[in-house]
Amino acid sequence: MMLSTDTIEVLKNFAGINTNLLILPGNVIKTCNESGTNIAIAKVTETFPNEIAIYDLNEFLNTLTLLDSPDFSVSDTAITIADARTKITYYLASPKVLSKKIVELSTREFNVKDPKVSFMLSQTDLAKLRKAASVFGHDQLSFVSEDGYTISAMVKDITINSSNEYTLEIGNSTIDNEIPFSIVVAFSQLKFIKGDYILNFYLQPNGVKIAEFINTASDVRYFCGLDRSSTFGDQ
Repeated sequence: MMLSTDTIEVLKNFAGINTNLLILPGNVIKTCNESGTNIAIAKVTETFPNEIAIYDLNEFLNTLTLLDSPDFSVSDTAITIADARTKITYYLASPKVLSKKIVELSTREFNVKDPKVSFMLSQTDLAKLRKAASVFGHDQLSFVSEDGYTISAMVKDITINSSNEYTLEIGNSTIDNEIPFSIVVAFSQLKFIKGDYILNFYLQPNGVKIAEFINTASDVRYFCGLDRSSTFGDQ
């Protein structure tokens, strides 16, 4: 088995969220940060035959650079990585030494449905918003609508009334609910693979508010916990 370029890019992205990784047999890879507020799920082209537990994902990725065109085989205890002249035995970790959040996530299912808000966020617009956040030193990104349809993105420290503010009109929701909303997320959680995204906003029956970012070019999606100031109507 050889890892595709796309899968390696996913692993590099996931390493920026958590250096621990637990892959169950199949073709789905998941990760999350230590607080569990940033979750990433990717469906890849490879099918992994065994459970794979990696303690230091960055080290594993650096190991791949030691070979030109590595081929992989996985046993219960190690990954054998080889090319025409080189062979590396990379021993797997025990799930017991991995982050508890990572282990719990590996068997967790995500069946969210019926978003309250859904709209497109382009790579170009996200780059503009990131640049504004860097210029002003803000970590909060708000998506706001007064009519539940027309949406603006705002970079502002919402705890300070006189905070510098950057506003960008980004389009319309595909769900016309006529309910005003404000979705507030931290830039520090937006550790995404480059691309355009569909952003879905869910209001769970228990009152929990969740944002889902779906990459339009690859089968990768991210779930982000929202700031407590986020609102949907009077909720």
